[in-house]
Amino acid sequence: MTTSRSRRLGGAALNRRQVLGGALGATGLILTTGGRSPASPSAAQATFDWKKFDGSRIRLLANAHPWTNSVKPVLAEFQELTGIQVQAEDLPEAQFRQKLTTELSQGTGSVDVMMSAPAQEGLKYDQAGWYEPLDRFVQDPALTAPDYDFADFAPRPIEMQTVNGKLIGIPVQLESTMIIYRKDLFEEKGIAPPATFADLEAAAEALHAPDDRLFAIGLRGKGAAATSQWSSFLYGYGGDWLDPAGAPALASQPAIDAFTYYGNLARNYGPRGVENNSWAENVALFQQGQLGILVDASVFKVNVEDPSASTVAGKVGYAVFPQGPAAHDVAGFTWGLSIPASAKNKEAAWYFVQWATSKAQNLALLQKGVPVARQSTWQDPAYVETSNKEFDQAQQTSIQISKHTSNPPVVSVQEVRDAVGPVIIAAIQGGDVPAAAQQANETVKTIIAQSG
Repeated sequence: MTTSRSRRLGGAALNRRQVLGGALGATGLILTTGGRSPASPSAAQATFDWKKFDGSRIRLLANAHPWTNSVKPVLAEFQELTGIQVQAEDLPEAQFRQKLTTELSQGTGSVDVMMSAPAQEGLKYDQAGWYEPLDRFVQDPALTAPDYDFADFAPRPIEMQTVNGKLIGIPVQLESTMIIYRKDLFEEKGIAPPATFADLEAAAEALHAPDDRLFAIGLRGKGAAATSQWSSFLYGYGGDWLDPAGAPALASQPAIDAFTYYGNLARNYGPRGVENNSWAENVALFQQGQLGILVDASVFKVNVEDPSASTVAGKVGYAVFPQGPAAHDVAGFTWGLSIPASAKNKEAAWYFVQWATSKAQNLALLQKGVPVARQSTWQDPAYVETSNKEFDQAQQTSIQISKHTSNPPVVSVQEVRDAVGPVIIAAIQGGDVPAAAQQANETVKTIIAQSG
């Protein structure tokens, strides 16, 4: 990322970054894309004992995700480098979360490395004591390769992987809500990428042609699944999930304005049956040429540019989420690799984490279209020479202006999202938004009181 290295973190995160500074540096395994294989070790790598845990076995439990798809084919390289065998298991997100929560709650130590999204489960898992803090691993030269370069990670994703002052994960990817649009249609209509909420609505009005099976805008409408993208609209109106005292603020005027605007856009310019659509349905519609604008996570660049699945590959433009009436903010989100506190092979697990989050692995992922958290990767000549500069600029600007994550800062994230989802559906259907918002606000009060 181009986020300035001089940007400072707050609290414990600042102290950790000051301590680490440039003292650490990427894993010693050097890979190339496409049939990648280890190259000759660097001098720094040669001084690090990658075989320290030779013969160990670790279990990785992961979400079915572009990162997982990228790393599974090269796990043999990690085993060759370290002698550590990896049992990798990945499941669709809902099943993954259920299985992971069940296994962690049993405390058997059956999982050594897990994917985790702190914006979703960070406070809950930390409250339960399920995270092993990673600070001690990063700072230990006996366990971290001298060229790992922790300081290369952009500050914002490290903030998002820090819970209650503890580093609980290393980011494997980084995404933001983004405007993904049909560049050819915008040029045909003489439309510029939207810079404001008013511009976004005007562009939707100009593009909408349902009789020709072209719907202007794809917004998530499927209840709880929509909240992560609706949140950027909330922030644009100057709202937040909670007020400064920590009470729910979902019936505030900014929240009501965000619900109403979002619902109007989806109802007036979205595909039919939008209440049933999550990201999968909208991405498919965009790939089929039936959407002019997709407002969703930047990680879906890999889908819309896939020529084997997308009829519009090569015709896609990217823009920063537009400025709202009160603020220019965009929700960020990151998946990371964490080590459970109950893990039986924590040191061997850390070897995997640092290898999987190396500069080489970040480069391989970014070249496939998945945004990553290391700053240097975006500037690597192997990426820059063929990169989409519009996407790069939109992603980097998004992270620079992002002040919030996509989910509520509470312990019971999913329960709160479940309570807010019906308000979005009511807004799409033209219902009584203030009444629905007030009901959701009362429900969330109860959820917070029960969960802490």
